This record gives sequence, structure tokens and C-alpha cells, in this order.
Amino acid sequence: MLRNSDHMAGGPGDPKTGREWWSYFKGWPLRVVLSVLAFFLFALVVTVLDQHVYWFHALFR
Repeated sequence: MLRNSDHMAGGPGDPKTGREWWSYFKGWPLRVVLSVLAFFLFALVVTVLDQHVYWFHALFR
């Protein structure tokens, strides 16, 4: 749980310790990072399939 730092200099939910930082990062930033990684993995798979699997390549032509 994050400290109630909404009225402090750090702003809302400013994490202070490693555990609090991880609790904060497990929220939306982790979702953003995982979404970007998933997109690049998907793009890599599509690229490899497009170059090496004829029927997959033919789907887009």
C-alpha cells in the first residue's frame, strides 16, 4: 500500500521504498510495458511467418 503522500511534494502516490515502488509499478506502467512487448512479439512472429511460411505470406497478397 502506498503512503498517503497526496499532499506532499512528491505528488499523488509518490513511492518511497522499493516495495512501494513495485506496488506502484505493478499498476498501469507494467501494463504499458507488457502491451508494448506483446506488440513487438506479435510483429516479430508475423514477420517471421511472412518471410518463411508460404501460405501465410500468400494471405496478405
